[in-house]
Amino acid sequence: MDHLLFLSKEVPAYITALEPDTQPLWGSMSAQHMIEHMTLAVKASFGRIPVQASAEEEKMAIRKERFFSNDAPMPKHIRVNFAPETPGPLYYSNMEEAKSKLLKDITTFFAYYEENPNARHLHPGFGLLNYEEWVQMHARHFLHHFTQFGKIMY
Repeated sequence: MDHLLFLSKEVPAYITALEPDTQPLWGSMSAQHMIEHMTLAVKASFGRIPVQASAEEEKMAIRKERFFSNDAPMPKHIRVNFAPETPGPLYYSNMEEAKSKLLKDITTFFAYYEENPNARHLHPGFGLLNYEEWVQMHARHFLHHFTQFGKIMY
C-alpha cells in the first residue's frame, strides 16, 4: 500500500462518502464516533492535543517495531489501553461538522510537517513518531476503521 497516496487522496473521499447511519461490522462506535476518534488521532500527530505514553519506553519500542515492520491489517477487535472501551459523548453537533473538522485536520497535518519536517510527536502506544511513521500509522488506522464500517474490504 502507498500510505501517503491513500492518506492524501483516498481517505478524504471515504470520509466524505460516510453516512451518519452507516453501521459498523464490529465494535460499538457509531460512524460519527469513529470520525471523531480519527480526528483526535490526527490532532495528536501534529501536537494539537496532549498525549501521554501508555507504557514504558522499552515496551513502546517493541510495539513500534512490530507495527512498522509489516503492513498487516489491524485486528478487528483490537483493544488498546489508552482508548476507552465504550464510546463517550459526541463532541460535534452532527456528522457533517465532524467530517469537516477531520478533513481540515488532515490538511493541517500535511501543512504542519511541510513546515516542520523534523518534528516528532508522541503516539500513546508507540512513542515518538516522525512524519513518515505518522503517515503509515494514519493510513493503516483509517484502513482499519473504513473496513470496520464496510467501506473497504481486505
